[in-house]
Amino acid sequence: MRHDDEKGKGRDEPAAEVATAIHRRWARTRRPWRGPVTDEQCLLCVGYVPLSGPLGADWGVCARAESPQDGKLMFEHESCPAFTPKPHGEPSAQ
Repeated sequence: MRHDDEKGKGRDEPAAEVATAIHRRWARTRRPWRGPVTDEQCLLCVGYVPLSGPLGADWGVCARAESPQDGKLMFEHESCPAFTPKPHGEPSAQ
């Protein structure tokens, strides 16, 4: 996988290193989950669609039309007023 460094030069990096760098960059700009832990986390919502690949372990997109977060990148531990729990054992929306 090619990845541009700060000087715009491309270099090859293993996918795990790229995913770690992206996770850190996104985590710096998204801090809403830093509050108290709640059971109403995106990961447990019917509208949460995990990303594919290694970033899907922590990140996904909200697909709930009723949510103010609809269509936005979400960290798995975030939540919103439109949270609707998945029935036990049901996978996330796809």
